[in-house]
Amino acid sequence: MEDDYVRCPICQFPMCDEHCVSGLEHKKVCEYLRNKGSVVVDMDKSNQIYDVVLPLKILALKKSAPERYALVTQFMDHKSERFKFEDYWIQIKETVVDVILDLPGIPEDTTEEDILRIIGLLDTNSHEIHNRNGISYKGMFPIGALLSHRCIVNSRQIMTKYTPFLNSCRYFTTMYQKRLKYYQLKNWVFSLSFRSTVFIPKGAEIFTTYIWPHLSTCRRRQTLREGWHFSCTCLRCSDPAEMGALTSAVLCQGCDGGYLLHENPLESPTNLDLDVVEDEHWKCHKCEIKGDSNDINEIVKGLNDELNDLMRNDLEGNMDLLTKCRESLHVNHYILTELRARIIPIICRQPPKQIFHFPQDVIELKRSLCIENLAVLNIITPGRSVQRGGLLFELQECEFFIAKFKLENEMITEDDFVGKLSQCKNFLLECGQCLHKERPNSMEHFYEQSAMASLKQYNQMLT
Repeated sequence: MEDDYVRCPICQFPMCDEHCVSGLEHKKVCEYLRNKGSVVVDMDKSNQIYDVVLPLKILALKKSAPERYALVTQFMDHKSERFKFEDYWIQIKETVVDVILDLPGIPEDTTEEDILRIIGLLDTNSHEIHNRNGISYKGMFPIGALLSHRCIVNSRQIMTKYTPFLNSCRYFTTMYQKRLKYYQLKNWVFSLSFRSTVFIPKGAEIFTTYIWPHLSTCRRRQTLREGWHFSCTCLRCSDPAEMGALTSAVLCQGCDGGYLLHENPLESPTNLDLDVVEDEHWKCHKCEIKGDSNDINEIVKGLNDELNDLMRNDLEGNMDLLTKCRESLHVNHYILTELRARIIPIICRQPPKQIFHFPQDVIELKRSLCIENLAVLNIITPGRSVQRGGLLFELQECEFFIAKFKLENEMITEDDFVGKLSQCKNFLLECGQCLHKERPNSMEHFYEQSAMASLKQYNQMLT
């Protein structure tokens, strides 16, 4: 696969293209990093030296572009909260602060305080950028950083090199603005944009999410406190049932069909590792039996540890854990949702076999997993979300081959089959809408392209 980046011939760091390599921003940073030229820099591997690049770029703005430096530094850094943790302070000092201060050419007036301020800004306000192999990097997008968090969102973010442009990796001068169209065609702009997933009335606030929305209330609120230093009190966090999402619910062992929820989620102490509260306010919604928090703690922690120990592509292992989790957790629990998200893309996709090579019961199992995850997504990420787009593609494929099997075995009529084709076609149309303008070479882009190809086949069959 062809690289979608080029390397600076001096410092060997990956850049968007030749224009970025020759840009004034990089030239200044390159001066600091040229002594690191012997370091093998690989975009597909994590490397500690990357930790200093973005702080250096922002630090260089202090003199080269003070107006941009002022824009970035207007945000909150939460430095006092972050650096009260000794382990965090030691790590940051060794991997970033000391490295930057030891680099040749760093202005003499650069202080440890300056660097810590920048690190705090980046930790609190930057966005993750993932390359095609899943390695993540940070990017600072000041406009995007203004959006507030909610645990049920009305927008999704798109990281791309295509329009629309809300943020750019470079500062456009008047001359560059005149040639913006040319740069777009050359894919010289790396941007973060936001697209609404549901109808947003005029004047209403646009929300994003800082974390994975499928997590339980306990884990979401603790992660937000740890990373962004605020306690979320949104409607979902305030509701024991999470607006119907039930991603925290565990099954009641005292009755049939009951599940336990925490009665006062905003008042409960939390533990990020254990994901449960240390109190006795868990109660079954059906029989109202009280749940012992220690027992719930042990169950959830044990299953979560097993989840973390499994490889994402381990189909057999994830299937076994899915079966085990169904004995203790509500079908919408975040652990089950995560397991289904792992299984769906790989089940019925074991090369050289294709989906039609698998038994009917396996295809029907995949279909049921898609429907279960869609039910959760309809609440926590309503509308045209990325996750919904991928699930719709997988679902329509299952629906088609199930209908085809039933038609061949005279279990449905041709009219029924045509009706199912029309349903699959609608799934694909919505899939394309959900995944439009996603980053090339991403899984989402693959889904979109596959959806358009399948749509053509369905149209041919219907005509």
